[in-house]
This record gives sequence, C-alpha cells and structure tokens, in this order.
Amino acid sequence: MGNIFTLDNIQKIKKDQILVFGTDMEGSHVGGIGRIAVDKFGASIGNSEGMQGKSYAIPVLNGNKKISKNKLYDNLERFYFYAMDHPYKEFILTDIGTWAGYDTNYMAYMTYLMHFPVNVIIPKEFSQIKGYKLFNQDLKCDEGFVLEEGKDYEIEDTGEVEYMFFFEAHPLNLISYIKHNKTSRIYEVTGSGHLFVDMADDGTVYCNKLHIGKELDIRNVDDIIKKFSYYK
Repeated sequence: MGNIFTLDNIQKIKKDQILVFGTDMEGSHVGGIGRIAVDKFGASIGNSEGMQGKSYAIPVLNGNKKISKNKLYDNLERFYFYAMDHPYKEFILTDIGTWAGYDTNYMAYMTYLMHFPVNVIIPKEFSQIKGYKLFNQDLKCDEGFVLEEGKDYEIEDTGEVEYMFFFEAHPLNLISYIKHNKTSRIYEVTGSGHLFVDMADDGTVYCNKLHIGKELDIRNVDDIIKKFSYYK
C-alpha cells in the first residue's frame, strides 16, 4: 500500500485521485464522508458499490446492521481488483466500516489482510494494529529479542517477513501454545511501520515497529477471546 494520510477535512483531491468511502446496501450515502462524496466527488445516491464520478463506494452496512465479515471481505476484494486494474489512479481509502459498527482495529487488520496495491493510500486510523504476543518467562520472544513492557522497538525494514516482529491479532491463535507451556506470558502489543498480515498463516501480523503494552493474566484469556470475537 502507499502512503498514510489524515482524514481531516477531505474537501479536495487531485486529478487522478479517487475517494473510497463506505456506504449501505441501499447506496443512501447519508452523512459524513458519504455526503462529501455526493456533494464533491460525483457519488450517486442509490448506487451502493463501485466507481461513481471521482469516488468508489464500498457497502459496509445493511439496513441498520453491519454486513457480515464474509461479505465485507468480498466487497474489499472487488475493490482490490479494481485498484489493481487501474494502477495510474490513486485511491484514497477512508475509515470505512468504523461508523457502521466495525472496530477500528479490525478494519486496520482487514486493510492489511487484503494486501492492497501501492496506489491505495490508507488513513492514519489504519496505520497500526493491536494484538497479542507470546513470550517466555524472561520476556524473550521468538525473534530472539528480550523486550520490556512499555518500550518501543524498531528493526530494519528489509521487506522480508522472516526478519520482522510478529504477533497475533486474535488471542485464540495463542491458546494451543499456552496449553502446552503454562509458563508462557502474553502481552498486548501494537504493531506499526511496515505492516503485513499473512492470510496463509491464520492472520499473523508482521511489522518492523512494535510497542510492548501490559501483560495479560492468562487465567482470563477466555474473557479476552470473547471481547475480540469479531476476528473469527
């Protein structure tokens, strides 16, 4: 994906840029960026998906409910192929889905899961992903580093995931490790910089910048899983 931008006051875009916004299945484009897309960038009311003037609509809401995760994935995938087929256009992705009830962290996760091409510019709101990382008792992680709570770490961005930090967006992916090693420790982490979500590895997140948050009590891991059940 391309650079990161701030959503503040989107009123004007460049000639070859396309505003990408979320809407409902009826294409009502009510309020917020949807209304800006209608007023400024040629979005047409009643058209729920695809190119409309200098904008591209992605359905995220059905009636008053957010669409299913599978439908969301399908809609994002169609946008992915459209952006791939139009490499000379620059697509400004707004914080779609968040106003429809999807968590911002989940939408950031989905954005990187899609592996959008470099001509898709993402919002600042999606520039980091929060998740969970497993350590041994001395806080040594699988990458060979000994990390400390509350600290920020950065490694060289080589573009190769085998040299990056990794963690899980959903704690469920760590349960099997915990069951086999009762001395494991789980910490909340936030990844940023070069982010990559591996679809083939059950959604493992890779990054070259990592913040170590607080330690979690593994006795309460079931409560944690319920809280973040939208990943599954």
